Amino acid sequence: MPPFTSLLPPFAKNSVLTHLYSANLICSSFPKQGPSSMSTLPKRPPIIAVLHTLTPFDALKHFVKFSDLLYPQQLTFNRASWEPKPTPRSKLIPWYCFSLICAMMGTNFYFILFKQLLSHEKDPDISAAMNLILIMSCAAYTLSTTVSCTYHSQVEELCFVIGNLLRIKGNSKQSVNLTGVFLHGFLSNIIGTPLSCIIVIILRPKLDPSYLWFRNVTIISSRLKLFCRLVINSSSLLHTSVVMFGLAIKGVNVFLLILRTLEKITAIGTGQSNFLNIGRYVINVRTYRQLQIINQVLNQVICYILPLCTFFLTAAAVIMGYMIIKMTGSIPYILVFLEIMLTLMIFGFIQIAFLFMADVMRKSDDFIRNLELQGYSKYRKRQLGSCRRLKIWAGPYSFIHKVCNMLNLPKRPSPTPFSHSLTPIEALKHFARVSDRLYPQQLTFNRASWEPKPTAKSKLIPWYFLSFFTVVVVTNFYFILLHQLLSHKKDPDLSVKMSLVLLLECAAYTLSTTVCCIYHFKPDELCFVIGNLWRIRGTSNESSNLIGVFLHGLIGSIVTTPLCACVVLILRPKLDPSYLWFRHVTFIPFGLKLFFRLIVISSTLIHTCVMVFGYAIIGVNIILFFLDTLDRITPVNLKGSNFINIGKYVTSMRTYRQLQIINSVYNRIIWHLFPVITLIIGVVAVIMGYVVINLAGSVPYALVILGVTSIAAIFGFIQLTFPIMADMIKKSADFLMVFKLQGCSSYRKRQLRSCRHLKIWAGSYFFIHRGTRIMMLGLIADNTMSLVISV
Repeated sequence: MPPFTSLLPPFAKNSVLTHLYSANLICSSFPKQGPSSMSTLPKRPPIIAVLHTLTPFDALKHFVKFSDLLYPQQLTFNRASWEPKPTPRSKLIPWYCFSLICAMMGTNFYFILFKQLLSHEKDPDISAAMNLILIMSCAAYTLSTTVSCTYHSQVEELCFVIGNLLRIKGNSKQSVNLTGVFLHGFLSNIIGTPLSCIIVIILRPKLDPSYLWFRNVTIISSRLKLFCRLVINSSSLLHTSVVMFGLAIKGVNVFLLILRTLEKITAIGTGQSNFLNIGRYVINVRTYRQLQIINQVLNQVICYILPLCTFFLTAAAVIMGYMIIKMTGSIPYILVFLEIMLTLMIFGFIQIAFLFMADVMRKSDDFIRNLELQGYSKYRKRQLGSCRRLKIWAGPYSFIHKVCNMLNLPKRPSPTPFSHSLTPIEALKHFARVSDRLYPQQLTFNRASWEPKPTAKSKLIPWYFLSFFTVVVVTNFYFILLHQLLSHKKDPDLSVKMSLVLLLECAAYTLSTTVCCIYHFKPDELCFVIGNLWRIRGTSNESSNLIGVFLHGLIGSIVTTPLCACVVLILRPKLDPSYLWFRHVTFIPFGLKLFFRLIVISSTLIHTCVMVFGYAIIGVNIILFFLDTLDRITPVNLKGSNFINIGKYVTSMRTYRQLQIINSVYNRIIWHLFPVITLIIGVVAVIMGYVVINLAGSVPYALVILGVTSIAAIFGFIQLTFPIMADMIKKSADFLMVFKLQGCSSYRKRQLRSCRHLKIWAGSYFFIHRGTRIMMLGLIADNTMSLVISV
């Protein structure tokens, strides 16, 4: 085997040799005191040492070690190089026995399911809960059998893919990230899933479909029946967990290896060409050819697994979600906990793995584009023309792409007028009409051009009155909250449920007050941003997408949120903190007290919803205006220069300068607002999650519906808006990169160096990037689980 440095391209040899030489000097500087000298070195803290092993590749290593302890698997990994090879069939007798048991159980469960569906007289022992568990068992065993067949028939192809990717990737250190932590969570589920199912069978023997096997057998005692069921279910579920979670860990690592290799061979610097060196060009193109072959083999392996995986994961998530919401009190809590964990695993897998699969196509496209923009000979251009983008195929007719992240709905062939009205800009127009009918707002939109202007102060008396009213209410609520926290004697009327509602209202009114201050102090800046973006963007046709539907849902929440709050107040008058206002007032009848509380709460909540949801609709449209303008001024056809025409170059550069100014003004508007927004929506999501999970049976259903709606709105806002805010950096970087790769004059190069990326700042030290969404969702999930466990 050739030495390590001979495999490296010329530009990396000096760096590697320097690091090796430095490491040699460092090692030689330690005193030589025999074998015991290592004990004098400072030891790494155990927690830090554990954290350093939570990388995606370490998850694969830990899975291999753990699964080999159970029984031999189809792939045997070399513990030194970690390259796989097929295991001899003579060692796989336990594996094939477990696979046969899973196939037989899946067949039996399908027979029971179809018999129940087709027969006129239903089995009285099969309840609704058993039916749902039966469907989930069928889905799990079908997926397990499919994966087992893939291991059996295409084990050589799997070894080819993983082994070649490891050799191409070489030795590179990985850092701990969310993907590694998530994959390590799969390892605990390998044991947790069978163990939870065993506990469920012991607690509720008639809940599992295996109860139907021995119910008419009288010669066997009930304990022996239960023991046989436990052995069969535990062994089959253990094998199912090993096969499914193991393939998920291996698949995510394969996608990460492809992405790391693409990042390594793709040019990073754009000031000069990174491919002038012929040797480096040949190495990179050869590596990409190898990735094309590996991608082709990988698609043959997962061509039929991925469609089944997506179908059964969706079915399992739907059924488990139904059981969590509807059957929490009628099924064992260990089963509810297992379903929550598996649902989180499904959503996490979709969020992480599908994003990686879509990035394979995007990064391969970036590699080909960077090569095409270098201006090579005709031979190299023909060579690049034969390179195709890498894609992960889900069946013969569909591949994983960005649309799978649910940012856009598929376009209809013949859209109706109603579908054209569900665009983001139409949501802004509809909100302007609805809010103006309630009372005059700070911004008045021209109904012809839809450009805003500040409203005259004389017309804003209702707006200022409601804003002041909201400030008075939130000040009173904060006083009650702080008094409760600091006093030694707690108020007996202030229960845990009222405390949670008090926190929710404090958070909502605080956010509303902050938005009102922005509208009061900076209406001219908002009009400047919206008006100029509207003029720069011009008239362009839009189609309905998920963002437009979501923003229209926010308009509906302006009415439903105060309505649900009023219903809760009528059904449970002592649940709302406003009960504390008049509890000691005896000369006012109860009906009049309730009427006055309804007036105060409904008016302040309507104003709060108009402020918060309206600002969200305006903010999302501003970000979309930025992205539409960047898409318009960035060239699409990269094979021919779109900037040869000087006039077009000047126009595009002038537009980008305008976007820089507008971006700076907009960041000043949301400089202090965005940190408050992220904090408040995190607090609201955590409290609402606790209410939905722990208090669903002890609070009115209107409050539960309000909590579910609020959580859906918050998660939708994070899922849909944070990626488009992060896209501003990427698209502005793409715009500048295309300019720099055109080979402009020195004057234009200096001009381009003065251009900066467009960013959305959240405070003074942080801007929105691709990892912000995952970080925010992780914080909400972690704090919600902590609150549920501790309270």
